[in-house]
Amino acid sequence: MISHQMFLYYQEQPTVIALNLNRTHNGLYYFENQKYIEISAAKNIVNRQKIRELIANGVQHIFITRKDQNEITQQLIQQLRSNSRSLSVGNIEQNSRKQVNLITQTLGQFYQDSENNEALQLLYQASLNLTNLYKANQGLIVKNYQDIFKQNLPYYHKQPMQAALLITAFALSTKIFNEKEIENLFVVSLFKDMGLSKLSTKSLEEKKLSLIEKQIYHNHTVESVNLLQSRIPLNAPYYEIIRNHHYFHQLIDNPTSHNLKLLGIETTLVSLFDYLVYSTDPSSPETPLSMFEALQKAKDAISDQYPHEFKALILFLKNFLEQA
Repeated sequence: MISHQMFLYYQEQPTVIALNLNRTHNGLYYFENQKYIEISAAKNIVNRQKIRELIANGVQHIFITRKDQNEITQQLIQQLRSNSRSLSVGNIEQNSRKQVNLITQTLGQFYQDSENNEALQLLYQASLNLTNLYKANQGLIVKNYQDIFKQNLPYYHKQPMQAALLITAFALSTKIFNEKEIENLFVVSLFKDMGLSKLSTKSLEEKKLSLIEKQIYHNHTVESVNLLQSRIPLNAPYYEIIRNHHYFHQLIDNPTSHNLKLLGIETTLVSLFDYLVYSTDPSSPETPLSMFEALQKAKDAISDQYPHEFKALILFLKNFLEQA
């Protein structure tokens, strides 16, 4: 008899399983008609053809045990470390695409085990390596954004990467930030939602949160800061940016009651790009807006306080999305 408790809370995207787990410790299962159905038995080689068939038939989650999850995490860590070391060697477009995918997948694994310092520190260093590659090859960002946008990954795993890519491309195009500031903007945008690791992906995707889970979701910006402080080398102002990265969502509801100048341009931009991705991505929990609709809402909240930056944002997004 297979019990739900055997699988803890853990659920994984089939594509990540297929790429990063060769042999199971405890078997793979999917859930159909109120029962778990075996894909690969314990100690068996993963049946990749069966997983491809399940994906084609709409299966979105595969159930595994914690031991197999740890195996996937270690595989991803090894691949990410190896790719980071050779990022600028050979085909940099292929390398950057792989780096974005590996960072995004490793981030998703970190959400399941937020005490994994090895994964967190590697994510930080891998992000710096990727940002350094972008400084000399800005055209890669559009291509990487196109690719991650199409990935069949949980929204809360890929949204941070989408926001990080957008803000990095914008920061490089304006030339008002120095190199270290651009690195920090990427890291902050990527790590800002780590407080959501206290919630299950299933609860987030299905929008079925208990009262306690809703409170955690509401406070996830603070939880992100608590999770990261003393574990990665960010200066105090950047933790404040993470703490305030939902500020723009509040502004949209009441644009006249806040002063963005008090927060500063970096917080404003991190919060703005978070809002733009959240409100326009088709896989977002909310009904998506067009970019024009989202920018119209943003205009009411930001254009009076940051008129020049808003004009630069409009031009940037027009060029970026035309390329994408």
